Amino acid sequence: MIHSQGLSALVRLSDAIKSGLLLGASMTTPIIAAYKQNEPKYNEIARLGKLLGEPGADVAKIESKLTSVNESIPQETKAMAAEMLFHLHGQAMSVILLSCFCLESYINNMAFFLFKEKDYLGLIKDGHASTADILVDAIIKMSVRQKWEKVCCLDNEAAFDRSRPPVQDFGYLFNFRDDVVHDKVLAFGEDRAKKRYNNRLPDPVLSQLSLKHAQYAARVYRDMVKYLHQFVGVEQCDFQKHYNLSPWRSPEDEKRIDALVLEYSKCGLDFTLSSLG
Repeated sequence: MIHSQGLSALVRLSDAIKSGLLLGASMTTPIIAAYKQNEPKYNEIARLGKLLGEPGADVAKIESKLTSVNESIPQETKAMAAEMLFHLHGQAMSVILLSCFCLESYINNMAFFLFKEKDYLGLIKDGHASTADILVDAIIKMSVRQKWEKVCCLDNEAAFDRSRPPVQDFGYLFNFRDDVVHDKVLAFGEDRAKKRYNNRLPDPVLSQLSLKHAQYAARVYRDMVKYLHQFVGVEQCDFQKHYNLSPWRSPEDEKRIDALVLEYSKCGLDFTLSSLG
């Protein structure tokens, strides 16, 4: 992104999200197709899997049936699905982390724009350009959460409402990011999905990421950008200029990904295909 006094990687980061979502969509499509080709069998696997968790279940009998149904699905179909799920998880993880990177880049760029170009506080006009530099540097050194809170609250101390979306989702997203980037050994049975992410994202250790989670992260980025501009009083077009800083190339791309996410969910693929070895 080119400013009057320099440039940043914000545009390239947002383009990487666009690419990542489209690649995730290209991986989701054949997974759905593989499911539909063998839908009755996958449904039976799901049914038997639920039976295993019921009190008094005949585990040996159920496992025998599961093995039989599983073996009736063509090996190449299972191999392809497993391969696509492997890549989809990695792609979704990339989009989630890129969305976090983009959120930090966006707020850094906004701080520069407000204090160095727009002279939001009138520091440069009053002959205090060095103070503007110090202010921008101070914001850049803050944590991402602090940066967003400080800039959003420039004219309204209550602007950063953690109890409501999108700031609430921003917190869930960065909890996930922190748990992945600052990974540590946890006790067995500790699932962070509900406690740390309110089930918006799955536990990063034992769960399968999908296009849904990538789309969620992209939306958090998009919604936080809208939220920021609402409170700093700068139109998106004035800051973003001719650049497309959206996570999607077009509204049509966003709708197409939404449709794939919905179809994936209706198929119950998080349980059936990801349970296949």
